[in-house]
Amino acid sequence: MQLWQNGELDLDAPVQKYCPSLPQKEAPITTRELLGHLGGIRHYHPNSPNDPELYNIKHFDNPIEGGLKFFENDPLVAKPGTHFNYSTHGYTVVGCAMEGVSGEKYLDYMPVACTFAAGMSQTQADNRYSIIPHRTRFYQKNESGSW
Repeated sequence: MQLWQNGELDLDAPVQKYCPSLPQKEAPITTRELLGHLGGIRHYHPNSPNDPELYNIKHFDNPIEGGLKFFENDPLVAKPGTHFNYSTHGYTVVGCAMEGVSGEKYLDYMPVACTFAAGMSQTQADNRYSIIPHRTRFYQKNESGSW
């Protein structure tokens, strides 16, 4: 939102204006729609225990470029602006737009612009192989439905 406040990001422009690596879709998608989970981009496949995205690490070195590869060629699940569909992948596209506007890699931009500015000095990029004190753990329901 800082980029919007500074007049650098148009929330209602097609997101490919800032993220040209996202292929064109059946309908234009805006950053505003993505921020509201209305962009029509799918989420992970949570009901598929063999979902290759769940344990894939190809996005660790470059979270935006690697993250886009998970879904970039998939069709939309709904016409943008018409249906709420929670989507982590939609926020990957927002990160791509942030890179396009700021001219910096997401992992370089976020600490300075957001986390450090908010006093979040312990916040860091995820790496499931690093030992990070007080990190939350992945969780999933077992067969009985308990966590």
